[in-house]
Amino acid sequence: MSMEIDSFLSYLKNIKRYSALTITAYKEDLNQFREFCEKVELIRQDEEITSKMTARSVRRKLSSLRTYFRYLVREGKLTEDPTEIVVAPKMGKRLPVFVPDYQMDEVLDKHASDKDFANIRDRMVLMTAYYTGMRRSELVALKLEDVDLGGAVIRVNGKGDKQRIVPMLPEL
Repeated sequence: MSMEIDSFLSYLKNIKRYSALTITAYKEDLNQFREFCEKVELIRQDEEITSKMTARSVRRKLSSLRTYFRYLVREGKLTEDPTEIVVAPKMGKRLPVFVPDYQMDEVLDKHASDKDFANIRDRMVLMTAYYTGMRRSELVALKLEDVDLGGAVIRVNGKGDKQRIVPMLPEL
């Protein structure tokens, strides 16, 4: 198995042009897997795994193995990929981080007295993002016809081309 791992790592480096950090991580994952396979007969069924890994670490290790076994199948060393039936653990969703009001007020008030175009534009962009909750990509894609000043609403084209109507606060 060691020779196949070396061949695979060479393939990742020279053909796929993976980064050195990725290759090092894959090498470590595959060597741990090889060691596990060599020792598997020594482990009793009733033993518990004592090391805890995050879902992200498990998914990365599984990615290493999946890429490795696909390579072995492509090279004709295996007839099928044993990782196809493995289900990766779900990743927890991170909650968004909000800017406290007092910090945003500081940022907006810092250059409120400057009246040059660039400063007014930048302040307006910040205010629009802050008061509407728009994503950066949504703000960049915003067109003049998406803003209805009379109705005090903005039509936002979000992820997956979904449109939503966002009210404009009086401050905006």
